[in-house]
Amino acid sequence: MFKFVVNRLLYTVLVLIAVGFVIFTLLYLSPDNPAQFKLGNTASASDIEYLNHLWGLDRPYLVQLWDFMYHAFIRFDFGDSWQYSAPIWPELFSRIPRTLLINLLALLMNAPIGIFLGIFAGLHGGKWQDSVVMIICMILVSVPGFWLALMCISLFCVKLGWLPVFGIETWKGYVLPIITGALGGIAMNARQVRSAILEVFREDYITTARAKGVPEHTVTYSHMLPNALMPIITSFSGAIAHLIGGSAITENIFSIPGVGSYMLTASQTRDYPVVRATAVFMCAFTTLVMLVTDLVYGFIDPRIKAAYASGKRK
Repeated sequence: MFKFVVNRLLYTVLVLIAVGFVIFTLLYLSPDNPAQFKLGNTASASDIEYLNHLWGLDRPYLVQLWDFMYHAFIRFDFGDSWQYSAPIWPELFSRIPRTLLINLLALLMNAPIGIFLGIFAGLHGGKWQDSVVMIICMILVSVPGFWLALMCISLFCVKLGWLPVFGIETWKGYVLPIITGALGGIAMNARQVRSAILEVFREDYITTARAKGVPEHTVTYSHMLPNALMPIITSFSGAIAHLIGGSAITENIFSIPGVGSYMLTASQTRDYPVVRATAVFMCAFTTLVMLVTDLVYGFIDPRIKAAYASGKRK
């Protein structure tokens, strides 16, 4: 197990370096000129040239790449924001708790509801109950998150006046971001759990348990669900990554000062150091979730744990 953890940590580091390389290269190849964007169309050529030199944009690609990779992954320093001339780390750290709070609460909301709906649909596979749950899930998956957020604002904020339109001054400001972030996860989890339940529904050990007169709720929660946990855990890890990745839209719509809105604002103002920092943070969080998921696999499935112990699993 220790060897596996070390290998996965090394893999995580390589993924972060690769993401840093790709993000930097894509932004470098962008046709936009950040200096001209900040100074405006009326800026003189000398002013633009000075700002390009100040930011190091007039240096060769490899020099800029090495400077970014060295400072980001060796010194853990993403530099200063071009737009605000302030260090990135303090601002990023102040925003991380808000993003994690909203997304973790959304996960705590969609996990039990999604599991319940998936179990309910799986136990009634092919019946009208299953069809109703799947139709609801298809609607929730198909509806764009930003449109759903806007409709919630129109109904609960503008027409009913129950919740604030934006901001997080009170707990009410967190309600709509959490709900809109959770609905898509509910649908994804319900579909995954349903598929897992249907897969084990007709297994021999389930038939044997029923033949022995084991109560149906015991069969479901003590036999079906534990054996269907693997795809469910995979679905949850994907849901966490999806929530973090989609936080830019949610936070921007509800004016929440989180990591997602920080990245979106930086991309709009061509603040490339902030874009790179937030992208690396989101990648680091996602790979950490995947690492935890792999470790949970080992504790749940004895076969995987044995493979870890023997060193056969790569």
